[in-house]
Amino acid sequence: MANSGQLKEIHQRCDNLNEAAESEYIGVKDRLENILSTINAKEDEILGQIRSELGVKLVLNSERATVSALFTKLVNIGAENLDLI
Repeated sequence: MANSGQLKEIHQRCDNLNEAAESEYIGVKDRLENILSTINAKEDEILGQIRSELGVKLVLNSERATVSALFTKLVNIGAENLDLI
């Protein structure tokens, strides 16, 4: 099999399929991120209207993301400090 080049051909096909699968995965992930971003923006718009018209206190996705990012940074800083001990 190795002498006839079939093994090399199999490896090449596997490499090609791996590259194609990775490319398709990235494409699907990017599309999903765009869809979720659009949904979050529309939800923020609706919640913003509810907040302004009804005076209801609601947290927008954009605000939640900021709080979440800050929390993540604090947790990471804490983990880094544990490594120093």
